[in-house]
Amino acid sequence: MNIRHNNFDTEVINNIFVACSNAVSRPGPSTGNVNNQAVYYNCFFGNLTDFVNYPSTYGQILITNYNGDPCDLLFNIFLDPQFTNVVYDGVNDPFHLGADSPCIDAGDPSILDYYDPILGGEISDMGAYGGEEPGAGVPPSPPVIIAQPQSLSVFIGQDVTFAVEAVGYDLYYQWYFGGSELAGETSDTLELLSVDYDDAGNYYCTVSNVYDVVNSATANLRVTEIGLDIMMHAGLHMTNLVVGTNYSVQCVYSLTATNWVEIDNFEAAFDNEVWFDPEPANQASKFYQVKSQP
Repeated sequence: MNIRHNNFDTEVINNIFVACSNAVSRPGPSTGNVNNQAVYYNCFFGNLTDFVNYPSTYGQILITNYNGDPCDLLFNIFLDPQFTNVVYDGVNDPFHLGADSPCIDAGDPSILDYYDPILGGEISDMGAYGGEEPGAGVPPSPPVIIAQPQSLSVFIGQDVTFAVEAVGYDLYYQWYFGGSELAGETSDTLELLSVDYDDAGNYYCTVSNVYDVVNSATANLRVTEIGLDIMMHAGLHMTNLVVGTNYSVQCVYSLTATNWVEIDNFEAAFDNEVWFDPEPANQASKFYQVKSQP
């Protein structure tokens, strides 16, 4: 971004200028009246020219600011702002400040900064996310988790999804596994593809905004090789069968039904046989009949 101002008084405060040609410029020589051309509490880094037609005191490192970093008389600093990329709702936002950025708490102290639970501080930060409390006139809205991630038990090779649901202002999510941050997992869902034994363990998510940071409940992932389910199946003990005869096993779900449906057929090898229904017995009722076939 370059700022050029013509024929009016302006103040440039709490900005970050990176890789500009002429970061801040005036159309003609300075009037010498610093009050009409104040550029203060800004960060300049990697620009071709920082100031055009400004007094020579701009850009001269003469003092240090509140953080102890070198700056000019108007508290402009000339250090790498150390941007970090943050993903909100799947969209990259590359202009947040990293935790070690010199722009944190380096802005105009007359502007009360909102409290950032990650970066901290009450002095305004430089850049897009410094300044007054967001959502002016809106009551503070810290994150509140309304649906927790649930523990799961799956087989090797299955896909897994953990989810957390929260409400609050401008939420940021970060998932953890075994207490370690999962890089890039910054949405309200965590998807694990084709899990293996190494994926088994405890997962949780932190949900944060400018007001607070909260942790979700811990969800345990259990990964097993063989699945065992206990189910009840109906068994028919058939007697007086004629060896070599074909029989049809049929069923209905009500005694008033007349549309008997064949579910199996077999040739009797013995006069006594046991047959099990492959469908679990989880219906309210089910009735069977066995009929010989011509």
